[in-house]
Amino acid sequence: MQNKERTLTNLLNLDRRVWLYIQNKTVWEIFCNQAEKEGFLWADGRKVKSVEFDNIVALNNDLSFNYVGFVGHIWFANSEDTTHYKIDFAKYINGADDYYYKKPSTIPKMTEEEIKKRLTQREWEYKMFEDD
Repeated sequence: MQNKERTLTNLLNLDRRVWLYIQNKTVWEIFCNQAEKEGFLWADGRKVKSVEFDNIVALNNDLSFNYVGFVGHIWFANSEDTTHYKIDFAKYINGADDYYYKKPSTIPKMTEEEIKKRLTQREWEYKMFEDD
C-alpha cells in the first residue's frame, strides 16, 4: 500500500476479499474503535462494539464485517488459497511492511547437533529391525 495512513477503508481497494486476523481482545478493542471511527457496522446492522470477540472477521465492500464461522476458521488457518487476503490487523494498523497473516510454525527449530543425534537414533532403531 502506498498510503501511509492505515485504515480499514483502504483495504476495500484491494483486488480480493479481505479477512482480518485479530490476535487477542486488546487488538479486538483497537479494531472495534477503528471500525466505528470509519463508520463500519456488522453485516446485520449492529454496531461493531456490540458483538463478542472473534479472531477472524471478513471485511465487506459495503463498510460491514461478518463472522466467518467454524469452516471459515479452518480455511483461514490451513488454506494456501490466494482468493482472499489474510491480513494481520495488529501488524497492519501499526504500520508493518509485511502485514499478511502467516501461520505460526509448530515445528521446533533444532540445532545441527540435535538433528544429527536424532538421525543417529533413527538409524539405530532401523538396524534393530533389519536383523530379524
